[in-house]
Amino acid sequence: MNPETMRRIDAMIEGTISRPDFEVLQQTLRDDPVALRHYIQQAEIDGRLTWELAQAGGGETMSGPVPAPRPVARRTYIAAWAAAAALIVGGLFVYSFNRPATA
Repeated sequence: MNPETMRRIDAMIEGTISRPDFEVLQQTLRDDPVALRHYIQQAEIDGRLTWELAQAGGGETMSGPVPAPRPVARRTYIAAWAAAAALIVGGLFVYSFNRPATA
């Protein structure tokens, strides 16, 4: 990748790219997978840094990774199975009283 493409990518991320450079960069990103990969990496880094700095500037700092959501409690599964069993038993009960008599 040439230095001019890198300059255009930097200008794009900074928001200072000119219209002609933007059009050239678009075509370059369509034609050159290496340039596209570099652009995506730079944009991701810029986005993460912007987010981190916004968080730090707000007086709150990240204390660590975000905890994973808690798994569903076991009693929730038990309640769901009990409800399903009650529906099945109730359905069989209603069916047994509504079936035609046999001779």
